[in-house]
Amino acid sequence: MTRPENNKEIIATARQLIINIYKHYQITLQLSAASREIEDYFDNPASKTRYRLKGLVSKAGAAASLTADTSDRIRYLSYQLRTLLDGEVVEDE
Repeated sequence: MTRPENNKEIIATARQLIINIYKHYQITLQLSAASREIEDYFDNPASKTRYRLKGLVSKAGAAASLTADTSDRIRYLSYQLRTLLDGEVVEDE
């Protein structure tokens, strides 16, 4: 059972967790789209320029970096929320 004084913090932390999971989802969609575009480039190289491929690769790299940031944030918020729910420090799984 949680302490009543933790309820506001639990709700705020859970909302932040939801926001970050959604951001991660959006970034994953961007990576998936970049993957399809890169694949399309190699399926039809004559219709694309190398400049376009470089842009796609840069886009994928930037999205991967954002994924790492949001993953770290999700991990932290998950730990924080579990700690609040348990009322004590828990081991990270």
